[in-house]
Amino acid sequence: MNRSLIILILAEGTCGDAWQAEAEARGMEVLRTQTLMATLGQYIVSFPDAVVIDAAHGDAEAAVMHLVSVDAAPLIVAAADRTPPWAAGRRGMTVTQGRDSAAILHLTERLARRTTVGAPVSLNERASA
Repeated sequence: MNRSLIILILAEGTCGDAWQAEAEARGMEVLRTQTLMATLGQYIVSFPDAVVIDAAHGDAEAAVMHLVSVDAAPLIVAAADRTPPWAAGRRGMTVTQGRDSAAILHLTERLARRTTVGAPVSLNERASA
């Protein structure tokens, strides 16, 4: 029997709400944070299977820098439409173009279960589950 995936989400507002709801619907355990320090603390305490960060969040860049430095993987940075300048060319993460909750969580599951690896991934078209 597979254990539930534990995912850490750094996101606020409706985007974070949608990702959390989708993850819980998929049977994942969700650790949702809204600040840099809470994100880093949860990462250290729980060592999640995947980390999803909203690129629009004010702490996104700092969180990514810290998590990449400790080889946190898989690390997914969800950007609305293009890769943020601070993430361009940086190794150790998957950057998406699109923030659709079903597509993000499908990708998260695949990466957490180590069935795919990614460079930038387009989520502009809704992924079929």
